[in-house]
Amino acid sequence: MLLMLTGLTANTQTANHFFPEKDLITTGIYYYPEQWDESQWERDIKKIADMGFEFVHVSEFAWFKMEPEEGKFDFAWLDKVINLCVKYNLKVIMCTPSATTPTWMRLNYPETFIMDGHYIRAENGTRGLESIVNPKYRMFVDKIVTEIAKRYGQNKNVIGWQIDNEPPAISDYSPSSQEAFRQWLKNKYKTIDALNAAWGTAFWSQWFSSFDQVVIPNTNLVGWWGNNPHALLDFKRYLADSQAEFLDFQADILRNFISKNQYITTNYTAVCTGADPRRTKKLDFASYTAYPNGGSDNIGELGFRLGNSKAILFAAEYYKSVGGVSGVMEMQPGPVNWGWYNPLLLPGAVRLWLYHSFAAGGKLACSYRFRQVLYSSEQYHSGIIQTDGVTLSPGGEEYMQFMKEIKDIRKQYKPTAKMPEKLAARSTAILWNLENYWSIDRQKQTNQWDAWNYPVKFLEMTKSLGAPTEVISETADFSKYKFRLFRLMNWLIQHW
Repeated sequence: MLLMLTGLTANTQTANHFFPEKDLITTGIYYYPEQWDESQWERDIKKIADMGFEFVHVSEFAWFKMEPEEGKFDFAWLDKVINLCVKYNLKVIMCTPSATTPTWMRLNYPETFIMDGHYIRAENGTRGLESIVNPKYRMFVDKIVTEIAKRYGQNKNVIGWQIDNEPPAISDYSPSSQEAFRQWLKNKYKTIDALNAAWGTAFWSQWFSSFDQVVIPNTNLVGWWGNNPHALLDFKRYLADSQAEFLDFQADILRNFISKNQYITTNYTAVCTGADPRRTKKLDFASYTAYPNGGSDNIGELGFRLGNSKAILFAAEYYKSVGGVSGVMEMQPGPVNWGWYNPLLLPGAVRLWLYHSFAAGGKLACSYRFRQVLYSSEQYHSGIIQTDGVTLSPGGEEYMQFMKEIKDIRKQYKPTAKMPEKLAARSTAILWNLENYWSIDRQKQTNQWDAWNYPVKFLEMTKSLGAPTEVISETADFSKYKFRLFRLMNWLIQHW
């Protein structure tokens, strides 16, 4: 479902008050003090400030450091880091560490991890494999988030909170998830007859006599073509609802302790096909991750060194539909270690992507990460500083150039400046519904159809006409708009 609406005039609640207009955009850096000897912390944080960064992003993967043993918390090390940031005039974005659980949890409470489509338990050692509907896991999350919020919720140097990390709404076939899915279905359909009618279970003898007979549809065991598409769509909805509720669960805990001047967000991936940011109710806004390379979807002959900036084109507008503002929370400054191709970026590529985000109205630009490590999982993933701990990477030099230029641009800021009436009159909105994407992508009539990039083509068209364009949901108040429905599906198919 995709509409183009003209005459967009709605006034929405936004999180703009967290970002002074005169600052235009603020820049920050990921720093992982738990990865480095304490003797290097002050040198690193001073370097971050000297380079021109304005905030430091910490603690998203440090649960083991904050709770080394069950129920025993240690924040003395983090206090030192925060105090160093204060010393060098750096603000802090604090993160909840729910994406990476400590080893003791997996060993003592294996039920807190997901099961894959073959009913095999996940292991610790990476991120995002926790069963977010498991009651025991929720209990541990409640405790660690409460402790962090109580300690830093009134710290004037902490400007915001990131919940979790790149929430994936990952498929989970564990007993906890099976029960949660059945409860989700009961809440939606009320009666088993209503579910049978909606899913069409009379076909292939799929009929259920009670909700207790329902199991999560599993393409791994039934086959891609064999599963009921209505059941799979509901599974997607359930996963997205569960992910959103989990984020809101943490936000509620934070709200009990934090200052009203601290915002709450999370960093979805730029192309996010599982989690639905609009399902959250308690975040102030949504941010996103965008990487210039790491795949094959690139632009031009040298695109493998430049990336496809259309990721920002869509994400920058899409994520504004949560809270009215957005920004890139995670952008790499060079090669990655996990992509189909991992080349050096073209000179200027990092700066180009930063300006893409800024031009699209981004309020913050944060880089993953300050230092490149010499060990563990992402040792070939670049940083602002190279492996010797002191030398700038090419991407680091471009970040410094961008930050210097932004400070110069701030001097030209005029609070009374307005968009030219000619452009404002072209104001346009694209209606985008993730559930329609799930449905279309599941049963598309040709594998050549790219359902995700369908609205991106509309954005390219409207932007090329100088039209300020927003991506909105079907819950928008259409009575405020004058709009036309353009039936362009046939045109797109003919010109694909």
